[in-house]
Amino acid sequence: QPGFTKACRRVLMEVRRPMGARDVCAELERQAPTILARHKDPLASVTTVLNRLVDYGEARSLSNDRGRRVWEWISETEQAPNTINARVSA
Repeated sequence: QPGFTKACRRVLMEVRRPMGARDVCAELERQAPTILARHKDPLASVTTVLNRLVDYGEARSLSNDRGRRVWEWISETEQAPNTINARVSA
C-alpha cells in the first residue's frame, strides 16, 4: 500500500537516526494509528517496507551496538557521490 510505504519513509526521514522496525512501528502508532490497523502483522509489514527502501537506495540497513538490525534514511547529499562514481565507472 503506497500510503504505508510513504508513512514509513516519512518516519525515517524525520527522525534522522537509525531505527529498528519496532521503533518505526511505535512512531507510526503515534503519528498515524489507522495505517497500522490495516495490517495483520504490522511489524512484519514495516520490516518488509524498510527492506524495500534499502532496495530502492533510499535507506540503509545497519547493525546497532546490540547486533539488532536498524535502518536509516540516506539523504540526497549522501546519494550524490555514489551516483557520480557510478557514472565514472561506467
